[in-house]
Amino acid sequence: MRMSCLGIIIVMFLCRLSLAEIHDRAISVEHFLNGKWSTRGKINIASSNPDYYQSSSLTPDETSAIRSLATKNQMYQYRLKCSDMADNVYYVQSYLRACMLVEAQFTENMVLTMAPGNHVTSVHSKLPVSGLCSATDASEDASIDRFNTSVSYLHPVTGPTPDTQSFIDRMEKERIEKEKNPVDNRSFLQKYWMYIVPAVLILYLNAGAQGGGR
Repeated sequence: MRMSCLGIIIVMFLCRLSLAEIHDRAISVEHFLNGKWSTRGKINIASSNPDYYQSSSLTPDETSAIRSLATKNQMYQYRLKCSDMADNVYYVQSYLRACMLVEAQFTENMVLTMAPGNHVTSVHSKLPVSGLCSATDASEDASIDRFNTSVSYLHPVTGPTPDTQSFIDRMEKERIEKEKNPVDNRSFLQKYWMYIVPAVLILYLNAGAQGGGR
């Protein structure tokens, strides 16, 4: 009995570990600077701590490249390197104005749109600044050497499902009622010919008798 309980506990532990491996996945965040993609941080989508972001330190070349994009009023490109349940790698890309990123001092809220199975379908960043910026906003600030990133998630909302069972029950009830009380689709003549024909004959005979009497 004790061995059986121990076996159940081991199986439950392995199942829990297996589920943790499925749900606890790290997403690599990369940006395109100086003609190549490089890693700038990671997002841990574990259910226990879903908004954890690990930021890598920016090199002087990366900081300079971002400020160069800002002074030229160009776009800053980044992407997420993700993997599905079968460990197939796929990318989700986005971009924003570099001058806004510099004006926000590299502070952003990264919003991931999720599908079932922790599958990322899109990403965009919200910045604590307005959408108006210019090249003059890209002032030098040597104290900023990493991104200050928080992570939010958008999950699809399931709409109301149609009550198909009630519809099926109503259709079945109507079918049974029609079988009990079948609808007569015959025309008026088809229904009452046995009354109409004798009446016409009587009228015809009466009209003939009156004509002969004259």
